[in-house]
Amino acid sequence: LGISPVVEKGNANVIPEKQYVDDPRSVFSENIDTVRTSLLLSNIDSPPKTILVTSAACGEGKSTLRML
Repeated sequence: LGISPVVEKGNANVIPEKQYVDDPRSVFSENIDTVRTSLLLSNIDSPPKTILVTSAACGEGKSTLRML
């Protein structure tokens, strides 16, 4: 469906959710929108009501993706 890029954390104040809202044309925001659109169009007659977000390790953005 899509891959979410790493949000650079050179500045400790970087919050992915805020970046998504503040810069909707960023690579991060575009990829999140692509994942969302892919999910919504995966079955156009009956869009998914529940989606499981998982990853191989801690800190890979599951909570961030869930909130967006």
